[in-house]
Amino acid sequence: MTALADSASSESRNRHEAVLRTAVAQLVCFLEDDAVVEIMLNADGSVWIERAGEGMSCSSVTMSPESALRMLRVVATEMNVELSERQPSIAGKLPVWRARVQASIPPIVDAPVFALRKPAKLVFGLQDYVDRQILSLDQADALRRAVRDRRWQRPRRPRHVPRAGSAAAVGELSSS
Repeated sequence: MTALADSASSESRNRHEAVLRTAVAQLVCFLEDDAVVEIMLNADGSVWIERAGEGMSCSSVTMSPESALRMLRVVATEMNVELSERQPSIAGKLPVWRARVQASIPPIVDAPVFALRKPAKLVFGLQDYVDRQILSLDQADALRRAVRDRRWQRPRRPRHVPRAGSAAAVGELSSS
């Protein structure tokens, strides 16, 4: 690629990011807050936030259906998917912030709704769950043993499994 093409590509990416930032302007403070793990819009226009270790709370931010629809159409365009009455649902990743997006618009809902789930920034160990009384010490120990002993692996498939199709027609068995 030439320097001119690189420059044009970079300029295009910058323009796309600027359009996306403008579309989600009401939510940028939540998207850039490391403590926020999920942002949700209810059909009534209320924006709910989940913060790590704090649970859900209703924010002071609200979005009109028109504003939410405009934002979701920009997001869909950036994700390279269609969002319309014929395709009223999208799922994917929000560029820039890498948040998972699940959104729906009428006619399958009364008003636009979405959930943006951000990638984990804070990692909790088993002891954190015990300290918060989410897990008992016995449960944490059982999980540690299961991982250590690899009890979580799927069982191996049997050595002789009947096969479908032409092999089944002649009565052959797999001996993998």
